[in-house]
Amino acid sequence: MPFRYAVLIFSFFLLPGAAVFLAPNDLWALRHMKPFAWTFLGAIPLFFLLNSFGRKITGTEHPDSRRFSDSIFFLIPLCSSAALAFFFFRQQLFLPPPDGLGDSLLLLETVPVFSHQFGYLDSFDELLELYLHSKLFLFLETNGWGTIHSSYMLLSIASGAAAAAALWIFLRKRILRDKIIGLCVLFLTPGLQLYAGYVENYSIASLFIFCVMAASCILLEKFAQNPEAMIEAQKIKFIAAVAVLAAAAALLHMIAGLLLPALVCLIVILSQRKIRVFIKMAAAGAVPSVIILAAVWSYFLFFSPNRIEFSGSHVSRPPVYGPRILFSSRHFLDFINLFLLACPAGMTAFIYSFAQKKEFSLLVSTPQKLFSLTAALTFAAGAFLIHPLLGYPADWDLQTFFRIPAGFFFFYFLTGEQSNKEEAVSAGKTLSVVSALFLASCLFTLPWLLRNSESSPASDTNIRMAAENVEAFLQRMKNDSIYPRIVLMEGKKLYVKVHLFTGRTRSVLAARPQKKELMMDLNRAEKKFDEIIMMDTGNYDREFPFLWNEMSRINQETAAEREKIRIGQ
Repeated sequence: MPFRYAVLIFSFFLLPGAAVFLAPNDLWALRHMKPFAWTFLGAIPLFFLLNSFGRKITGTEHPDSRRFSDSIFFLIPLCSSAALAFFFFRQQLFLPPPDGLGDSLLLLETVPVFSHQFGYLDSFDELLELYLHSKLFLFLETNGWGTIHSSYMLLSIASGAAAAAALWIFLRKRILRDKIIGLCVLFLTPGLQLYAGYVENYSIASLFIFCVMAASCILLEKFAQNPEAMIEAQKIKFIAAVAVLAAAAALLHMIAGLLLPALVCLIVILSQRKIRVFIKMAAAGAVPSVIILAAVWSYFLFFSPNRIEFSGSHVSRPPVYGPRILFSSRHFLDFINLFLLACPAGMTAFIYSFAQKKEFSLLVSTPQKLFSLTAALTFAAGAFLIHPLLGYPADWDLQTFFRIPAGFFFFYFLTGEQSNKEEAVSAGKTLSVVSALFLASCLFTLPWLLRNSESSPASDTNIRMAAENVEAFLQRMKNDSIYPRIVLMEGKKLYVKVHLFTGRTRSVLAARPQKKELMMDLNRAEKKFDEIIMMDTGNYDREFPFLWNEMSRINQETAAEREKIRIGQ
């Protein structure tokens, strides 16, 4: 066996398989893979088979050869197949954090309730994505076509099909080797879960961020081939289009705001560091995006019947780690976990390939690499600094957005700078890396999708309880005597939040009859809140903080009881 193959097998199969098998609980990114650790050994024969088969294909391929897969008509079977695959792997596991994914379980209650009471669940940070889910839920429910789960599933899968189409457009004119690498590092990662019926507000935003990165990289490729061939007007039009996409992404979720440094980098590159040209391009991007952002935010902040509150946004008060936690060993270990879950196979291939080239200059040797690396580092810095309020691994989704720009960087690093020339189509050393990368991508991604697509008795119970809580709450609000007398919209929303919390907590404590005292505390707190909410501002401000602390204590003790139920105590 060639030494190169031995190193590949060790890097992509033996080492990851051993890490999965021996991983301690602190490596939560690998915990879901433990039942599949043996598959890394089983993939070794497949590696040789793929390498042999791929040599016949790649060795005879010409960059200019075209197939049906390159035709625009290929989008129909591609998007249909992607949608069916995402439906097959759709999320069906709903557990409270940290075992559950994000706010999935909570959204099954809050979105239906707020949609019925106010038209939609409002959030400055997740403005349009939440708005779309709320409105689609009301439409589906009115026509008897589904539940809140159906709303998230449809938009998530539609985003996945659109992402598959965007990936195809990005890879369409490339050789087969580069298409496989692109599929692995840009799509076939655990982040694919966002498109598999995922109940959270990140799927559409993820699609738009991907489109911004792909469009920018395509432009930079053309620019790198012949910088003087692109006229200034073309660059300005493209910058404006990308800026509009980025603004839409930010309205879907404010995490997209982290694209800003990379977009500035894009303008610097295209302007060739000419101040006058830079100003014109920056204005071309800033003006339409600011107009769009200002128009949408103005409506929801000042004119909508259900106005959003900027003061409650994470943008106004970022949940940033303190220095003590930021530089702790626990935090660095969590960050390693994020990389293992965001782009495991791509990172492995990058380390392997970088070890062969041994040149730091290759990291930013092309405009595409510089742009994508800037975006990846910005998103990674955000993940490092931002405190995940739900904890890990529940907040895996928001914290692994760096996988998108990192995937583009890995793509350009692994495909090299001559992706359409003879060097790229030779079987050589690269084919074995591509075979290993494809198998490793499947091994890291499929267990994550399988884990979250399998239901459980606890999950079924949680889904049923969420539906019952929503129904009970909405029924109660029909005869509520306090809610109609609350004047301010903020007070109405707080009233809904608190009573939704008490109803949810009461359903948990009902399964723990030995906790009668805690149930009594909950009832007293609920009664006290109903008194406080009708007080004048001065008395309300004085009384509410004490009640909030009491409710926080009840919430913590209830969470402990829920955990005991989960482990069967």
